[in-house]
Amino acid sequence: MEKSRIIFLSMLVGLFLVGVVSCDSDTEDTVTQYLEWNNENVAYFDAARAELDEEGNLKYEVVKPNWDTTSCILMHYYTRGEGVVSPYYTSFVKVCYRGEMIDGTVFDSTHVSPSNPMEAKISSLVDGWAVAMERMHVGDSCRIIIPQNMGYASSSTGGVKPYSTLIFDVKLVEITRQ
Repeated sequence: MEKSRIIFLSMLVGLFLVGVVSCDSDTEDTVTQYLEWNNENVAYFDAARAELDEEGNLKYEVVKPNWDTTSCILMHYYTRGEGVVSPYYTSFVKVCYRGEMIDGTVFDSTHVSPSNPMEAKISSLVDGWAVAMERMHVGDSCRIIIPQNMGYASSSTGGVKPYSTLIFDVKLVEITRQ
């Protein structure tokens, strides 16, 4: 009986050690993956920041929030609307948008139903969205590139990987409450 207990315990310890070693390997692989993903995202943002249009001008406007001048988002307007008022941080807006990661994976979109835009309070959105919304007017449509520190940072949410640069095509449809 004692011999079978020793064999059983030895087997349990062996299985535990195999599990720990395989977890360490998985952890290393995951860490390596996210380090590579982080580097790809930083490189993408830096390349977009330096991208030139057909006339040799910077394609994206660098927009810094007034509360953190070391951070920025990139904005490129497709069209300018007729609106003259920009929403405030506390405003509610209706927007049509499409969000994707740098690899082209679409993680969220209202474009499948443009007659049903999303309504949100700007302060409830990621920092990069808030900065962009405060610069836009009703009818404006633009591309917004948000670095990870103004997006979800190291968090994973709704199909967005940690350390992701976020790319949004956005149209400000309405300011519903200023």
